[in-house]
Amino acid sequence: MKSMILRPTLIALAALGLAGCSTYDSRGYGSSRVSVGVGSSYPYYGWYDGYYYPGTGYYIYDRRGARLRWNDRHRRYWESRRPRSGYRENWSGYRREWRQDRRDDAREWRRDRREDRRDWQRDRRDNRRDGRPDRRQERRERSR
Repeated sequence: MKSMILRPTLIALAALGLAGCSTYDSRGYGSSRVSVGVGSSYPYYGWYDGYYYPGTGYYIYDRRGARLRWNDRHRRYWESRRPRSGYRENWSGYRREWRQDRRDDAREWRRDRREDRRDWQRDRRDNRRDGRPDRRQERRERSR
């Protein structure tokens, strides 16, 4: 009979003891003060608001590589995600994103160039139809 009361009481006390170790952070997520070797559920590096934070220091980087000192909003965001220990710089996401931006810029540049060439060809064709001489031909005649 004694063990029937003792066992549930011990389980309840153990659960209550563990509950005292847990808290809720500013985002409403539960966290434990007991460390079990598991890192934060949030990455402490990456992109936020168009800037990359490598995980250490107080500089953020834009997509073109310019280094800027972080403002209070960025500081609060990244410090809330940083684990208490064991964090290092991580540039993997920045390089990948940077390369993609360069590819996108190159595609855009090629598309704009194609459009400019088409406009130039259309203007040249329209000039011929209107009876205006071609500029190249004008230059040739002048150089003779």
